[in-house]
Amino acid sequence: MPTRIFRLASLALVLLASSALLPAQALELPQVSPKCVLTQTIGTTTVTLTYCRPGVKGRDIWGGLVPYDAMWRTGANAATTIAVSDAVKIGGQDLPAGTYSLFTIPGREEWSVVLNKNLDLWGTMGHKPEEDVLKFTAKPAAGEHGEWMNFAFTDLTDSSATLVLQWEKLRLPIPFEVDTKTKIMTQARKNLSRYWVEPYRAAMFSLEHDGDLAEALKWIDMSAGIQETFQNLTLKARILAKQDAKDQAIAVMTKALELGAQMAQKPYNYKQMEDLLTEWKAK
Repeated sequence: MPTRIFRLASLALVLLASSALLPAQALELPQVSPKCVLTQTIGTTTVTLTYCRPGVKGRDIWGGLVPYDAMWRTGANAATTIAVSDAVKIGGQDLPAGTYSLFTIPGREEWSVVLNKNLDLWGTMGHKPEEDVLKFTAKPAAGEHGEWMNFAFTDLTDSSATLVLQWEKLRLPIPFEVDTKTKIMTQARKNLSRYWVEPYRAAMFSLEHDGDLAEALKWIDMSAGIQETFQNLTLKARILAKQDAKDQAIAVMTKALELGAQMAQKPYNYKQMEDLLTEWKAK
């Protein structure tokens, strides 16, 4: 028994000594060009860029580190990628939903922007023109100094935005367009919800985005048919008023205000709807 115990103790000491000789976990250091993931929703469409951000570091960038008239990875390390959850227009051209690698060809007066379907590229190595999905031009402009290359979205609306590449003292705007109205209306036409809110929301969107008023009225009638509320009746009155059906609008708004007055707490826009009714009656 003592001999067995001695052997086990010796084995434990050997294992302990061996573990001390194993290499430690690799030391993680900051990346020279840090990775960045930018996600922006335009309307209901999600756009995501994944790229690495090189720094100026006192170097000549345009025409130096980044040559003119040559394809650039538009970042550092692996190729920059851009993913869109729905079909969009970028640079005025149609782009189906999907993920693409993003390249540029800088010029002194004009740049080319290239989207390619191959995602397994390190920089521009292995790029094949026949795999390009689209190509368009964009005009660079002067900007404030930016040490680190950066993408940002500006001029955001429900149906458009501008993607801006910013680095050194240069800005390159790239316009995005999404057909949010068609997407929402298509979804609404398929919606058979038995809850009053969904057809109400579809009618509200249609009214506020210059949609088909007849279709908006159909949706709001569907909503009110499920349950009459202050919200859907006031919206119905507004749709009728926009159709120049003033008498009907007045009758529906009057009913909506009576309903709102019976609530434990008046709706936040009750006074606004009262004023609207007064305005209609005065005309």
